[in-house]
Amino acid sequence: MKKIIGLFLICQCVSIYAQEKLSGFSAPESAVSDGQFIYVSNVGLPLNPTAMDNNGFISKLSLNGEILEEKFIQNLHGPKGMVIIGDILYVTDINAVLGFDIKSKIKKKNISFEKYDTEFLNDIVRINDELLAVTSTDRNFIFTIKLKKGIKTEKVKLVGEKLKGPNGLAYDANADVLYVVEYGADKELGGFLSVKDFAKGKGEQKAERLFTYKGNVDGLYFKDSVLFFTDWNSTAVEGKSKAPKIGGLFKVDLKQLPNVKIEELSKPVEGPADFFYDDEKKRIILPAMLENKVRFVDIK
Repeated sequence: MKKIIGLFLICQCVSIYAQEKLSGFSAPESAVSDGQFIYVSNVGLPLNPTAMDNNGFISKLSLNGEILEEKFIQNLHGPKGMVIIGDILYVTDINAVLGFDIKSKIKKKNISFEKYDTEFLNDIVRINDELLAVTSTDRNFIFTIKLKKGIKTEKVKLVGEKLKGPNGLAYDANADVLYVVEYGADKELGGFLSVKDFAKGKGEQKAERLFTYKGNVDGLYFKDSVLFFTDWNSTAVEGKSKAPKIGGLFKVDLKQLPNVKIEELSKPVEGPADFFYDDEKKRIILPAMLENKVRFVDIK
């Protein structure tokens, strides 16, 4: 794919959907569901996402948003991205990916990344049942975890666009494309990239920028041709108002490339992080990290 320089436009018909807020969290960073319950990772307070402070935990909620167990899994440090494969709940935690039996809470996996000198493992996404991808925001790396016949971690060899604080991940299994959003690094704002032939790729793989965008992008989800995303300091919000920069939830349809339009899906959110797209209930479960709340945003 050639590098696409898109014209960034804000949709004039912004849709603000109904949303509810749920309190009782400590810097919630990520949400995931197994269809029976919702799980929310909490970095913990005071907020220090890279500290080995043992104050992080995972909460368990009903599908209606009732907190069933505030500290369903505890004694973590800075838990962030999560994914469920079978009965195992995987979560990134500073410099490790931990796997817990979702029924017994027993730790089954402890995948160390200490040799990579990272302190900010962030998002994690399922490529297939034997392969996961993980971002390292501080080291500007993407890793894979191979689960078949033991556990093997590898740094993905990327060429092309350099990563600037890689954060959220989403995977299009039909096209074998990994989408990556960046929070930004070294005073540069982040944007959107893609890596084609990700699962079957060997050796060097090419990262390409999707369209021009400058923000502090966090969570990401791909459905059909649409990317849903959160941004802590979005160009979209900044372009609409002279008010202090604040984040939100948005979507962009890649069918519109190169002249993409960004549609706003929520009221402003402080610290919009890694969310869960509930396709059955047509809603997004969105941790608002700096509000210590979780929002339920209806998507119509």
